[in-house]
Amino acid sequence: MPDHIASQRHLRQLNQCVHVFVPAQGFPVVIDYSDNTNPFSLANEVVYDNGIVHVQLEKGFKWDGASIPSGALLIPWLATIVLLLLWHNVWAWAVTVLLLVYSIRLLPYLQKIGRHVRAMCVHDKLYRTQPVSRVVADAIATSIMENDGVPWDVRWIIYGRIRHFGWIAWKHNQKELAAKTAAAPCGES
Repeated sequence: MPDHIASQRHLRQLNQCVHVFVPAQGFPVVIDYSDNTNPFSLANEVVYDNGIVHVQLEKGFKWDGASIPSGALLIPWLATIVLLLLWHNVWAWAVTVLLLVYSIRLLPYLQKIGRHVRAMCVHDKLYRTQPVSRVVADAIATSIMENDGVPWDVRWIIYGRIRHFGWIAWKHNQKELAAKTAAAPCGES
């Protein structure tokens, strides 16, 4: 129960947070095309602090970028085809055009790397080390995206993905952390 209370407190504090990255601008990323699991790594150390959590991203930290389902871009296109097959009128064409324009607008944010890269890197680190609850880690990522200028609708889509599917990575990392703690000599963790 104390974790739940701490999470509630962190979520309330998150609205007043100031996001501080060192270095403040840019994000030094190296891409290793031979690594299919975690192709992105940091060229330099990056530090993130928001008053709730302090995250030190060491040089060489590897992560997978934004975890994008392979069919994410197909959904608007499939919806368009279904609409055209079901409705043979002007409204179907209007909705079709809106869906196509919207999916093109989303394209830059449905890539592994983009304006949301800092949020996804910090999010991956928070998932691996678990200094806060999963809901707080997800909210921090969303808050960083807002700070970095990712539009609200894109943040909502990304937040939905990490809330619905992030539990898999969270549980996997939780088991790895428990194994490391159990394997560590007494007094170390």
